[in-house]
Amino acid sequence: MRAAPTTAAGTYRATLRLAFDARPPCDVPVSLRVRGFRLPERPSLRTAIGNQMEFVLRQHGVQPGTPEAAALERNYYAFFLERRLSPYNLPCDLFSPEAARWLDDPRLTSFVIPWSDDEAHLRRVVEHLAGHDWLRKGFFYVWDEPQTEDDFEKLAHRARRIRGIEPRAPVMVPFNGNPREATGRSTYDRLDGLVDQWCPLSSAVDVEEQARRAARGEGSWWYVCCVPRQPRANLMVDWPGAAHRALFWQQKQRGIDGFL
Repeated sequence: MRAAPTTAAGTYRATLRLAFDARPPCDVPVSLRVRGFRLPERPSLRTAIGNQMEFVLRQHGVQPGTPEAAALERNYYAFFLERRLSPYNLPCDLFSPEAARWLDDPRLTSFVIPWSDDEAHLRRVVEHLAGHDWLRKGFFYVWDEPQTEDDFEKLAHRARRIRGIEPRAPVMVPFNGNPREATGRSTYDRLDGLVDQWCPLSSAVDVEEQARRAARGEGSWWYVCCVPRQPRANLMVDWPGAAHRALFWQQKQRGIDGFL
C-alpha cells in the first residue's frame, strides 16, 4: 500500500474481502499507519539497476518489437521509479520527444548512456544530452569487470574517445577486484584518469580510495551481483530480508553515494 504525499498522518483502517472460487468470502482487517513526514521527491541515493527486458518479455510471453512489449517496458520503468530506483536503460530512444518525460523526472538519478563505435553518433548523443542538462544524470558504462590486459586496453580506448568529445561526460567501470600488481598499481590506480564514477564490488571496496576520489568531486558507488555470498550482504531473493537492509546501512557507513 502507498499513501499520496498529501495524506494526513494517522492510522487508516479498511476491510479486505477475499473470495476463492465457490468458497465463502473471507474478510481480513487491514490497517495502514501514515507518519507525519514527507520523503523528498528526489532520492538521496543514486541507483543504477539492470533492466534486461528480453528476460522480462520472455516471462510475460510477449514478443520483442511489438506494441505490447513497448507498453510493458514503460510499465516496468514507471514501477522502478515509483520505488525510487533508476533502471539502466530508458524505455525509449534518447532522441525521441518521450525521453524528456523520463530524463526530467526528479526521481530519476541515473541512466546508462549507450556506447557507439560510430564517433559521429557518439558526439551527437553527448551534445544532445549536454544541451538539455541531462549529461550529469547519465554515465557511460564502458566496460564490465575488467580482468585482462586486453580488457583494460579496450576500456581505456573507449574512455579516451569519450573524454575527447566531452571531458565532463561521466564514465563508469564496475570492477570486482583490487589486486596490487608487481608494479604496486591497484585497479584504482589503473582506472585513474579514465573513469570518474568509481564502482567496485561491495566486497572489494577500498574505503580510503573511495573517499579520496569523492573529495575531488568524483562519484563514489559500489555494486552487488551474483556475489558476494553470505555472510556478506546482498540482494538474493531467498536470503533473509535483514541481509538486504544491512547492505544499505553498510553503504551509508562507508560514505558511498551510489548503488549499482
